This record gives sequence, C-alpha cells and structure tokens, in this order.
Amino acid sequence: MFILCGLYRAITFISTKVAKSTNTKVTNPTPISLEVKVRLPTRVIFGDDQTLRRFDPSELVQLPKNRLGEGSLGTLYKVVLDCGLTITIRRIRKEITSVGDFEYWVRQQITLGAAKAVASIHSRFTETGEPLVCGVIKSSNFLLQADFSPRLSSYETPYFISPSTIIRRNCGRMAPELTRTRRISKSFTQASDVYSFGILMLELISGKKPSVTNLGQYVAEKRKREGPKGVPDKRMSDVTENVSLMIIIAGHCLSSDPKQRPSMGRIVEMIQAALE
Repeated sequence: MFILCGLYRAITFISTKVAKSTNTKVTNPTPISLEVKVRLPTRVIFGDDQTLRRFDPSELVQLPKNRLGEGSLGTLYKVVLDCGLTITIRRIRKEITSVGDFEYWVRQQITLGAAKAVASIHSRFTETGEPLVCGVIKSSNFLLQADFSPRLSSYETPYFISPSTIIRRNCGRMAPELTRTRRISKSFTQASDVYSFGILMLELISGKKPSVTNLGQYVAEKRKREGPKGVPDKRMSDVTENVSLMIIIAGHCLSSDPKQRPSMGRIVEMIQAALE
C-alpha cells in the first residue's frame, strides 16, 4: 500500500422482469432497472487513514469504473470522481487483504524497486538544471504490478503543491531540517527525499505507520530491548538475517545531518548487496 489504493467488494446485480404475453412474444417491454447491493464490510486500502476518511467506500464501489487490468493482487479499475479527480481502485483478492499479508521477500523486492525508481528521478534535471526531487516518498505513491514490482507515481507533487502543505500533510515522513524550523521558505532536496525513503523502509520492515508512530524511535527502542529480530512485523514469516542490514541502511537514510545521508544510487547498491 501498501501501498496502494485497494478495494475488494462483492456486488450483486439484480435485473427486473420483462413483461411477456401469453404467446411468449415480448409486448410493451418495460425499462430494465438495475439494483446494486453492497455487502458489508467494505474495505478500502490507502496509504494512510487520513486519505481513507476522504472517501465513502459504499459510494466508491458504485461509481462507474473502467477495468485497467488483472494482477496477482486483483483487478485494477480507473474511477473518475465527481470533482474530476481520477483515482485507481483495486479489488483485492480475498487471500490478500492488508499490508501484513505481504511476506518478507515481497517487501524486499518492493524496497529495491522503490529505491531504483527514486534513484531514476534523482538522476534527472529540470529545464533550469536543478536536480529533480520527489518531495515525499510513501507507500501510497507506489502501484504494484503482478510480480510485486513497484511503479512510482505522484513524483511531480512538489512542483504543483507548496512545500508547507506537503510537509503538513505528511507527518512523520519529513526530514528534520524541514520540520524543526519556522522558516517561511522551505525547499525539498534529494537529501530530504532520502530521509523520507528511510522512513518507507522502516514502514515496510516494521508494518508500523509513520503517521502514528515515530519509526526512528520505535526501531531504536526495539533494537535496544529485543535486538534486530524484534523490529520486523510479526505478521511476516521467513524473515531472513539480512533484515539487520536493511535496518542499518534505513538508519543511514535517517541521519540528522543531510550531508551524511547516502545518495539514492548508493542506497540501491547497498540494498542489492544485502539481498545477495
């Protein structure tokens, strides 16, 4: 979600009768009406609870949808809201209903793919020669393909929305240099992206939401009390020893000094080495 915008729903379509004459020929056919019944509970998976509260699942499921494709997670649809906003909805298969259902090996692949995507953005420049940034990197910015490889979306956000608005809406994901000062002028950097990516790594490993948990402190306390094995999400199975390396990499990303954070290209190399 992780990702992701997801939805599973059972819908029953009931058609009315068409009046027929006694000789089986249709006479004066009445208009066919359609009734949609939504069976509760409806479940919508967004990147955070604040986004979820903006939508009514029972309304979303009844909006006209265009089928985009079928994946391992379920069917993906495109929906255009009344306000003109276009979103994607995935009807999640019953076997996969939450972030906790992703095994460790899947989360590893998501982490590596996400790192490569951000590194690709960082390798490009604006027309004025400024390096591109993502502003904020979070699970809802990634769409998963059938093989669980992530595709980055919404990376253009910092070029359309003011930094102060993005910072205010993404509590727990922002670099300290963006939140500890009251400077009117705040700007994202590739180093602040790296910090945000480190938070994403810890979110994938721990299963905790940065909007409600200070992940840096949480992981530090867990490691102190239980060691590295106490950090991973308890819902995951087959957690390998390299989880310690992944936590260390995330720790480098979360350095309080922006100059001490590695580049995204270097992070890709470290993750690949950890997975070998």
